[in-house]
Amino acid sequence: TGMRASSGRLKAIRRLPTYASSPVPTRSGHRQSKRGFLWKLLGLFVGIIALIVVANIVLTGNAFRIEHINMMGVHSAVLSHTILHAGIQGQNIFLVNVMVLEGRIEASPFVASAQISKQWPDQVTINVVERKPVLLWKTTQGTYSVDSQGMVIAPANETPGAEHLQT
Repeated sequence: TGMRASSGRLKAIRRLPTYASSPVPTRSGHRQSKRGFLWKLLGLFVGIIALIVVANIVLTGNAFRIEHINMMGVHSAVLSHTILHAGIQGQNIFLVNVMVLEGRIEASPFVASAQISKQWPDQVTINVVERKPVLLWKTTQGTYSVDSQGMVIAPANETPGAEHLQT
């Protein structure tokens, strides 16, 4: 205040009387910490249950099942039918193994390479590079179509446009 302190002792300030129904709680750190621990434990328990419920909905619910398959670069009806029946549709988009499906599609003799990409929440796009037959190869077992790298594609009767190829 800018004034010098008075010399001597000041009289004690009279305290207010305490009431039983005081809105101010009494301080008891031990009791409050137990209550806090129980609330933290209950919160942790509720959080774990909520996480389990959300994971269950995401992994087993119908919202994330693959419903739409977009195929790019597929011109053969046989190849299109093979891809559609490869077991992709209906799988959970989080659990589908893209590498295994690409390998399964590339195992077809009609496919040179395949690439699968996911679009959330229920769509898959498959980019396929088909093998193009350049000639027919006649053997004792039959006539087969062959691509430019010497890979046997399919029998000539299963190859579209085989009648225009040289033998």
